[in-house]
Amino acid sequence: MSSPGGGPSVKLITIDVDAQGNPTCNPMDVDLWSTLGDTIKWMSSGIAFLVTFDSGSPFTESRFSGPSVPSGAIRPGVSGSFKYSVNVGGKILDPKVGIHPP
Repeated sequence: MSSPGGGPSVKLITIDVDAQGNPTCNPMDVDLWSTLGDTIKWMSSGIAFLVTFDSGSPFTESRFSGPSVPSGAIRPGVSGSFKYSVNVGGKILDPKVGIHPP
């Protein structure tokens, strides 16, 4: 994957629930470029959620709660794929974040 042009961007991830109350994320997986200073903002339309990186976080923090919360900066020297959990009402979804360059 090649590096995109431009400066830092905020990747928006919308958290919602389906008809059975299961969490959904749109998009499910995202790629960030540490060299550009990319970040994530998880947001919902008022739904309380908890994002947790259990096996190591690419960010300074490993837990985020909201209905809206920014990730903050990527930790220096971090790259790879990071699975995280989105918990809404006790139901879990496991998307991932890819940090580039590898």
